[in-house]
Amino acid sequence: MTGSRADIVRRGPLIGFTAGMVCCMLLAAGDAWAQRPLDAPKSLAPRVQSLDPQVTSQPQPPLPSEPSNTGSVLPIGVESAPLSAIDPDSVGTLTREQGGFGFEMWTGTRRGVVETMLPEMPARTVSLTVRDMMRRLLLSNAKAPGSDAKKKSLIVLRVEQLAAMGDAAGVDALLGVAPTRGTDPALLRAEADMLFLESDNAKVCALVAGQSDTVSIAYWRKAEIFCQALAGEQDRAALGATLLREQGDKDRLFNELLDALSSANKPKLDSMATAQPLHFAMARAAKVALPADVATSNHPGILRMLATSPSLANDVRLDAAERAEAMGVIDTRLLRDIYAGIAFPKDQLDKALSTAQAERSAISRALLYRRAVGETVPTALAQIIQQALTLARTGGRYPTQARVYRELLSTVPPTRDLLWLAPEATRALLAAGDYAGVNSWLNILRASAVLDDKSAQMRDRLLPLARIAGAIKDEDWNDDAVGAWFNAASVSETNTQLDPEDVRAQAILIFNLLEALGDTVPEAQWERTVVGGAGSSVVPNAALWRQLNAASIAGRSAETVMLSSVAMGPGQLGEIDPTVLRFVIESLRGVGLTGEARSLAVEAAVSASI
Repeated sequence: MTGSRADIVRRGPLIGFTAGMVCCMLLAAGDAWAQRPLDAPKSLAPRVQSLDPQVTSQPQPPLPSEPSNTGSVLPIGVESAPLSAIDPDSVGTLTREQGGFGFEMWTGTRRGVVETMLPEMPARTVSLTVRDMMRRLLLSNAKAPGSDAKKKSLIVLRVEQLAAMGDAAGVDALLGVAPTRGTDPALLRAEADMLFLESDNAKVCALVAGQSDTVSIAYWRKAEIFCQALAGEQDRAALGATLLREQGDKDRLFNELLDALSSANKPKLDSMATAQPLHFAMARAAKVALPADVATSNHPGILRMLATSPSLANDVRLDAAERAEAMGVIDTRLLRDIYAGIAFPKDQLDKALSTAQAERSAISRALLYRRAVGETVPTALAQIIQQALTLARTGGRYPTQARVYRELLSTVPPTRDLLWLAPEATRALLAAGDYAGVNSWLNILRASAVLDDKSAQMRDRLLPLARIAGAIKDEDWNDDAVGAWFNAASVSETNTQLDPEDVRAQAILIFNLLEALGDTVPEAQWERTVVGGAGSSVVPNAALWRQLNAASIAGRSAETVMLSSVAMGPGQLGEIDPTVLRFVIESLRGVGLTGEARSLAVEAAVSASI
């Protein structure tokens, strides 16, 4: 508003009156707002607790306050500016204090990098550390990068990535703050798919009912037909399906399941290997037996759905539940409950140890767990736990079984009589994240090692792993421990020489992990690993390495987490090249994520049977 000095003087009384009225209105609004109860924010993802006491959380930068818009007519002479629209790409549910990476986490990162690399993060990762970091990244309340031309919606990419991870709670939480939730087709479909996999038919049908203007799209038309069938509107559903077929739709599985919903005859499904979330919701509603090939799916959300389907065959459900737990989409307690819920006759329970040794299946692992739960003698229980963990080393099952047996292992007293269990107990507790329980077993092993060579050998084999986990302080660590480990790891418990190549591979991994976390491995020990030639492991492309290095040096935390997860990929941790692990761990430490770096190192070491 502009004008001459005389004009301003003439309007002075009006301006004063107007300002007074506005102040009164704001004070009244403030009193009303002060009387409203405030809900404390709830954390939606557990933070990875740092093992480094020097790592502390930084405060969340304050957000700019937004003026209240009451819709009132403003007095003459007062100008108003429209409120800036909420950027859907910036909304989130986690502040830094709640486990997020901070409102400025994308500062310095180009928009194009985020749009390209965010969908490349490994949704099927079996590293719970990587999964936790990805989840926190996707849920963080953070200013979206905007320097490049926007080609993709980041809120859509984030929701789709959470859905690909099978994180129903994360999808629901992020959609809850997305201003485009009810209008963006991609968000609507992602929400519907998650509700289908969760078998929440009431919510999904309410969502479908609001999509009347999209019924020409086959996806929503099929969803509407399914909801009509659930509501008993069989004629409308049948007519809709007929029209779809006449329009060229060839979804045979959909039609078979629709028939099953309206009749007592249940079809025998040949395959659901390529089934969509809607198909699974229909099959569950129709109580149709699922074919065995559903377990070939690697989609975390589908594995979660299978794990919670009591009508499935035991072997199919158990295999899905174990893989779902490994990916972090079901809680370990649920897997224990599924194990415990399978009825085994007494003669099978009596032969649990020999059966588990011979079969190596999900059923045999459930049988062994049932036997362990019923065991009351500590020595016998210790033997079962040791066998279960030893057998779990094949096929990448060790981390899951370590978490499954954690509670039972905590009931086994660390005594000299059970000293033989100390190495396996230490590894399992570290794999399960129970760092407190590790010390009791290490202490008794150290005490026994003073007088017993065999105990000293077991101690030497465990020291680097304990150091990687942060269970050994600086003053209790020295370079000699590395050489002692190499010597102890080269021979078996019966003092026979082990395969030098296996020992060399483990040494290269341990040395890289130790140095990535800040220790120095003596040159003489590195020289022992050089014999054998160059490795042949696959490593990320050079451009990714360069970008990750640049992001870490510049302190771009979100970009470092994103690129680190891409570099790790979806494979077993024990199969990842040690150089990749070292580079990722050093990059995470470079942006202050020391606890996450150490947790990842422990996962890798345990997965490699260190």
